[in-house]
Amino acid sequence: MRFFVLVSLLLAPFAFAQEETFDAGVVSAPPLISGDVPPQLPVTPAVEAKKGPPAEPRWNRATGSLTGVLSGFRDYYAGIELFGGVVFGTPQLGAPSADPRSPIRDVTGWLVVPGVQLLWARLSGPICAGSEFCGQRWVAGAGVRVGYAAGVARHDGVVRVRSFSFGELSTSVAYVVVPAAPLTAGSTWAEGVFRFRGGVQLNAASGQRAQAEGNGIILHLSGLVEYLAFSPVGGGFQLGVSFGLAF
Repeated sequence: MRFFVLVSLLLAPFAFAQEETFDAGVVSAPPLISGDVPPQLPVTPAVEAKKGPPAEPRWNRATGSLTGVLSGFRDYYAGIELFGGVVFGTPQLGAPSADPRSPIRDVTGWLVVPGVQLLWARLSGPICAGSEFCGQRWVAGAGVRVGYAAGVARHDGVVRVRSFSFGELSTSVAYVVVPAAPLTAGSTWAEGVFRFRGGVQLNAASGQRAQAEGNGIILHLSGLVEYLAFSPVGGGFQLGVSFGLAF
């Protein structure tokens, strides 16, 4: 009898502790069964950082064109011309976009573009004495383009040109080489070239967003009037056209 009383006294504290735990509403989690996946807490999606205010619009600092040129009067030449220049001008914001959330903005402004130009061409005409092309013409010079441009500005401020109407004045030095032929003697000479050019550059992409992202090519079309000075074979005025790409 004393043994049972002693055992009851020893187990009483443990029974009392279990009763308090149950009364407090604390229930231990059931053990996981092998193969069960513990529950996952819901993941809150990351909030995309909002963009700041649009940057101030700015033209690209460098521009240029690569075109084919055909020019002449009696004699004529056909060649390839490269122009590269630096852009000076301040774009002006146009009317706001119809969508206030759109990061694309219309801009316009006057541009001044001083630059250098290089030309290589083949000669033809009476100077070749019946040959189709008989010589080469190398031209290097400098000029300035002045015109009115329209474009679209992205959120980062970079402006893509939509159109550019311009006039150009340039002066160059040409070096002409005519090789010897059965009916003509070969000769070389230098001459001065003074040129006026009027033209337009148009972005071929359709849509404001496509133009802002630079997806379209820019076409160049211009007409020119040249005056050849100091030429030993007869200078004077001649007319020409050029067509190609701008960048």
